[in-house]
Amino acid sequence: TNAAVAAAAAAAADSGAEIAGSGAGAGGVAARTSRGTSPHRTTPAGVVGNEDDALVFDSLFESGNLDYAYRIGANEYDLQLRPDHKTTGHTQWFFFAVSNAQRGVSYRFHITNLNKPDSLYARGQQPLCFSTVASSQAGMGWHRVGQSIMYRKNGKKRGGRPLFTLTFTMRFEHDADKCLLAHCFPFSYSDLVRELEGLEAGVPEEDRCVQTSELCKTIAGNSCPLLTITSPRGTEEEKARRKGIWVSARVHPGESNSSLIMKGILDFLAGSSPEAELLLSLYVFVVVPMLNPDGVINGHYRCNLLGFDLNRQWKDPSEKEHVEIYSAKEVLRAFCAEREVIMFVDIHGHSVKHNVFMYGCDTKYWERNNASGGACPHEQYAERVFPHMMTLTSTTFSLPDSHFVAEKSKERTGRVIAWREFGITNAFTLEASLCGAGDGKRCSAQYTEADLQGMGRAFCLALTMYSSKYLEQEDGMYQAHVQRFLVQVREEEAAAEIAAKDLKARIMQERAVEKERREEAQRRRREAQALAGCVLAGGGTTHVAPHPLAVGDSLVGQQAGGNAGAAMDSESREVLPGEAATTAGGKSHDAAASPRGDGAVRVPSPKGDSAGLDAPRGVERSQLAGTRDQ
Repeated sequence: TNAAVAAAAAAAADSGAEIAGSGAGAGGVAARTSRGTSPHRTTPAGVVGNEDDALVFDSLFESGNLDYAYRIGANEYDLQLRPDHKTTGHTQWFFFAVSNAQRGVSYRFHITNLNKPDSLYARGQQPLCFSTVASSQAGMGWHRVGQSIMYRKNGKKRGGRPLFTLTFTMRFEHDADKCLLAHCFPFSYSDLVRELEGLEAGVPEEDRCVQTSELCKTIAGNSCPLLTITSPRGTEEEKARRKGIWVSARVHPGESNSSLIMKGILDFLAGSSPEAELLLSLYVFVVVPMLNPDGVINGHYRCNLLGFDLNRQWKDPSEKEHVEIYSAKEVLRAFCAEREVIMFVDIHGHSVKHNVFMYGCDTKYWERNNASGGACPHEQYAERVFPHMMTLTSTTFSLPDSHFVAEKSKERTGRVIAWREFGITNAFTLEASLCGAGDGKRCSAQYTEADLQGMGRAFCLALTMYSSKYLEQEDGMYQAHVQRFLVQVREEEAAAEIAAKDLKARIMQERAVEKERREEAQRRRREAQALAGCVLAGGGTTHVAPHPLAVGDSLVGQQAGGNAGAAMDSESREVLPGEAATTAGGKSHDAAASPRGDGAVRVPSPKGDSAGLDAPRGVERSQLAGTRDQ
């Protein structure tokens, strides 16, 4: 695969021509309908440099994606990707060639029109590089490159949504080299054709376990392969009793790591191991290794040539607009009518999470969405047994990252339709990180091609463990795993229930404390306002007038003297603007200087001859009470 990709890219970069074909025959590829980036050099005004030292970029080859390249510095470039056809977004997959680089020189690249708000590039992922010189001299394949990697919002928008920039620095190791840079390990349509030819090579027709046919013709006229894999041995009655398993991949073209997992599965099933022979004697596998060939050929990230995300079309696919999904659903329907299909697995790549994990459905979804009120055909927890077995065969499979909920946004996906419409309990999306492991022994290690193909092998080994359920002489292995798993599930659910109750109790307690605090604050505020309106009148009578007073302020009432020096209005007895008020202690305060009389609170007096009182702050409430009593 590495040699084929390198040869194709090198030939395309040398000639400037795209890989194209009539779509007929092995390896034929329908002509691309979009432009790539022609080999060119750019030297903008004001940049120190010359035409000879500029990099040459190219994406005119199968699965390539780079739209524009701008030189913004001596060794710095802004790059823009081409959106999926008929869309204004879905720019994440990149795959292009770079040449004319100087050995040992650091170059800075900015891919400026990415559309995802989060990315594993912000948490350790590096781009992939294939050097034609290193491949020919040392046999080196795809490897991770890039330093000083950043993924950030750039302030620009497209369709009202913000755009993001991936920035990285890399140094080329060879002169006169032609390097390929990619978002993930490329696996093209031509790679798939070569892989399928290799599975059948040298095997007599009567001994072949892999039978290749055509699912449909794509919109661009490409053939979408369909594989049927089972043992050719056994009577017709034995073959009829075999249960069915559906496996598909690459419905999203930019998730090329799913093709490597699929390659691991196909290589295992076509091999001669005892485990492979057991699986082929028990099951009939129906495999669609590439559900979106047109998108793969044209370097799309997510959609087909008409701009549809095919994984959201399983509920009601159109024969014209979603021909691959329409045909796949019809084959699945016939497959389920022919035999019991026990598993549906659609393989994807994940650009935000680490590890390999699974998404499935559960009985709660049935209870929420089955309006007829019929009983759920799926046994509780049954969908979690196989993922549990995956943890026993793979060191990078993460059960905590797996979840078994059918969200409303996923109701049109393959796994939900397989679970709901076709009654397949083990309906999964198998997700593999585009970066690597996030925990365990391989923590922070980025996946290699061998790792991803090994995940395909781990899937098959887990399936052999699961298959003990269907053996005529059951050895108890399946039931032992189920019992162990159910104990684990119940312990986890009990712990989750306790944690939920503790959380609810803590929230209720915090709310009660907060309510008590607010009530106490209101009570103190009302008390302070009442105290602020209290005043002593002649003969011990009290006149209350509302007066704002902050919580915590103190107030003292002093017995009115006949020698108060403040000029008072005869009705309200307030200090007139600019006039001074004299306290009992003889101090004079300018009422206009402070709303509270420069530290004193003016208390209005009732009608009559009694003067208003200044109540200095800092006096205890007990003193005030005593004065009121007087």
